[in-house]
Amino acid sequence: FPVTITTFFMAGCEQATTAPGVTGYWLQQSDKRPMSLHIKPDGNEYLVNVGRLYFGHYDISAQPAKLNSTDILTIDQRKQLRLDPATDILTDIDHPTIRFIRITQAQYEKAIQLTTASTSR
Repeated sequence: FPVTITTFFMAGCEQATTAPGVTGYWLQQSDKRPMSLHIKPDGNEYLVNVGRLYFGHYDISAQPAKLNSTDILTIDQRKQLRLDPATDILTDIDHPTIRFIRITQAQYEKAIQLTTASTSR
C-alpha cells in the first residue's frame, strides 16, 4: 500500500517542473501602460498570456514559456523573469525596474476590461 501511494505521487510529479509560485495572474508595477501576465501550466512547460497596450488597443498574445532549474521563467525564448519568494514579485532579469505583482483573477479580468474599454473609445 505505501508503495502504491509513492508510485502515484511520483507519477503526478512527472508532469512538469511546475513552480506553483509563478503560476497565476500578474500586473506590471507601472503607471504607464502596464503589462499583464496570466501564467498557467501547459504540459511540461507554461503558457503565458501577455497583455499590453499596443497602438491604441489592448493586445493579448499567448506565448510559450519554460522554467529552468534556477527558477527563471523564460517567455518566448526572450523575456526572463525571476520570482522572489520573499516578496512574491516577478522581476525582469535584464531590466530589474520591470516588476510584476501578483493579483487575483478578478483583478486581472477587471484590469483587462478597463483597459479594453478605455482603448475602444
